[in-house]
Amino acid sequence: MAPRHHPLIPGKLRRRAPAGRAIGAAALVFSAGLAVLYLPGMPAALVWPYEWAIVGAWWLAGAVFLWRLPSVGPGADAEERLIAAVARDRRHQGSAGSDTGG
Repeated sequence: MAPRHHPLIPGKLRRRAPAGRAIGAAALVFSAGLAVLYLPGMPAALVWPYEWAIVGAWWLAGAVFLWRLPSVGPGADAEERLIAAVARDRRHQGSAGSDTGG
């Protein structure tokens, strides 16, 4: 049975990588290692305050975008529910803000 949204893709795709947790843990360790390179005292240390201000601005922008997302619970259809919730929010904001009259 083919998926409803993409009829040309065969159904029953594998959902989990065999070593998913190990790959995730390795990614976390390596990301922390890369982050340490930019701390003061390291060879690639960021210059205070200019480069750290840029990092802070990116973190703030990411947080704003994250907080704007509607909350949906986990599940196999979480992506579809998130897209539907964002579409509902956009329709609601568009109808509340536009009074065209006629």
